[in-house]
Amino acid sequence: MIYLVLVRVVYEGKEKILNDIKDALRSMEQYETSLRVSIKKFQNISFIDIECDPLKYADRLKDGVINTVAKGIYSFVIDIFINKEMDYFFDNSYFFIKYDEISDVKEKIIDILENDDFGEEIDSFCFGKKQDILNKIIKCIDENNEININGFIRFRLRELLNDFEMIVDRVVERYMVEKEYNEFIKLLKYFVDVQENKIDEVNIIIDKLGNYTILDGQHNDIYDLFLDDLNDFNMSSMMVNKDDLLISGLITNSPNKIVIHGVKNSINVEIIETIKQVFENKVEFCCGCLDCVEIANKLIK
Repeated sequence: MIYLVLVRVVYEGKEKILNDIKDALRSMEQYETSLRVSIKKFQNISFIDIECDPLKYADRLKDGVINTVAKGIYSFVIDIFINKEMDYFFDNSYFFIKYDEISDVKEKIIDILENDDFGEEIDSFCFGKKQDILNKIIKCIDENNEININGFIRFRLRELLNDFEMIVDRVVERYMVEKEYNEFIKLLKYFVDVQENKIDEVNIIIDKLGNYTILDGQHNDIYDLFLDDLNDFNMSSMMVNKDDLLISGLITNSPNKIVIHGVKNSINVEIIETIKQVFENKVEFCCGCLDCVEIANKLIK
């Protein structure tokens, strides 16, 4: 029987990429009995033909083979970038990052790039750029049913580096934002530590619209007290939103206990996380008291 060649992979050298692609294809071959992998060598050049029984050909088979080969080449390109290009990026574009922080940033970049399952990540931008790189490799294979890996790297790497640079930019940006946020949290903790404790307990009740009702331990409304505390920060109530008011009031009064009711109604998840990080074990979440029952049934006005 004459088999139909679906894809041919050509590579000159003894790089690990060949074994990775062969292992992936043989694993695929075990599940798709209509496929077979034929490997030939001429001097230092390897030819890998992924073939199919023509009577059992299906587009999904070819697509699966192309995707498997493309992922192998993607991993190879990632290794080239990490080992040969990334240091150049940092030396020329990210000189503002401290020396002792560079390894942390690089580790985050490598973790994103080497996540080879191509699943949706927290940062959809990086996922999209990774998918762009993979799609460019897939397109190159699909155009001729063949790919010369050496030629692809020689002529297309510069183009792919633009996508890598965007991923690095994104990771660096997120790292710097996270760093600034952590420094901000440290500053707020300092303010809390030096403030005199003015209120023993503060209850934050969040209604279905995300509005706050602020009560003390005896259920007295202390919203106006929080407004007065803005003077300590030389700010007017017209200049701040409800989240700023909540944070500034908590810091100024430095309560021993903060109980948050109806946290699921919070519109700004970040403000809740900030309160947790600043006040740590002083924060409790309540989901079953009378206040919680009330906000579950109606809006607190």
